[in-house]
Amino acid sequence: MTISEKLAYIGFDQVRFYKEGVFWVAYEQSAYYVWLQKSYKATRKYMKCLNSDVISIGFPENALKSFESDALSRSVDNPNICILHLDSPIDEQAFIEWRGQVPLQEKAPLNPPVGEKLNTPFGEVGGVSDSDIIEMLRQFPLDRRTPIECMQFVSEMKSKAGL
Repeated sequence: MTISEKLAYIGFDQVRFYKEGVFWVAYEQSAYYVWLQKSYKATRKYMKCLNSDVISIGFPENALKSFESDALSRSVDNPNICILHLDSPIDEQAFIEWRGQVPLQEKAPLNPPVGEKLNTPFGEVGGVSDSDIIEMLRQFPLDRRTPIECMQFVSEMKSKAGL
């Protein structure tokens, strides 16, 4: 099920939980409901496929049990969806205000510019700078190495850094 399919079911009169890996995830209004009940941390990410940002809250299986009641049911079509029918709808205005307060999570750059200092524990320890380590990582042919060779490479980098 895609994110756009999940968001198509969002409403103020029910809460939907989606099983994703080992976690259950609630989106938008459902995430707001979870936040009200549990104060879990909400994440707001920009979704390129939707050209919009989406708020979600994830939690483990055992936390789902705390929502169990007569109103919670698993979808007949898909056991990875749980639906909680609410007695009273979620306050739309309160949701909109809360949504505006959740900070947008910035993506870290995949390849920091060469020479840029990173906040790493090594700094200049052992005569190897952050930029030297970044350059070694960039030049390592990961796609042509075995897992053992990769582990040896990491070990070699750690020893050069004095760790």
